[in-house]
Amino acid sequence: MEVRNRRQDDANPTLKRETWSALLAFALTIVVCIGDMLVPLGVAVGTLYVTSIIVAMNARAQLIILLGLVTAFLTFPVFIIQMDDETSWMVAANRTISVAAIALTTLLTVRQRKLTDQLDRQISQLGAKTQELQRYTTIAAHDLQEPARNIQSLIDLLRK
Repeated sequence: MEVRNRRQDDANPTLKRETWSALLAFALTIVVCIGDMLVPLGVAVGTLYVTSIIVAMNARAQLIILLGLVTAFLTFPVFIIQMDDETSWMVAANRTISVAAIALTTLLTVRQRKLTDQLDRQISQLGAKTQELQRYTTIAAHDLQEPARNIQSLIDLLRK
């Protein structure tokens, strides 16, 4: 069973691309989270979480949404770690900006992914219709050759 599944994965490059995209995005999220914890009040580091979501662009929509939720959640431990009496409003503002950027990027990436999937389906349907039309024109051209020969023979007889 495992050998058959491996062959199916090898035969489906889209699945491979989706899997690698998701794995890379989750690894990048971990790296960004570590960097986020090391940089004080880093709104710029907080918004780097969106790069993980963009990297996951080739993954399935469900994985992109999951990644968006995970990255949004990861901004809160940093909020707690970095908060003190002097900077609590700045930390809250930075985290809010980060979560907003993550949410917007997630929504846009999921929308883009769904549109890409729809376009791929339409291209596939168009290819099938094109093949069907090519078969029809071949058959029609072949079927019209006999009447054209008959007409040509009739013209030749009338000329004589």
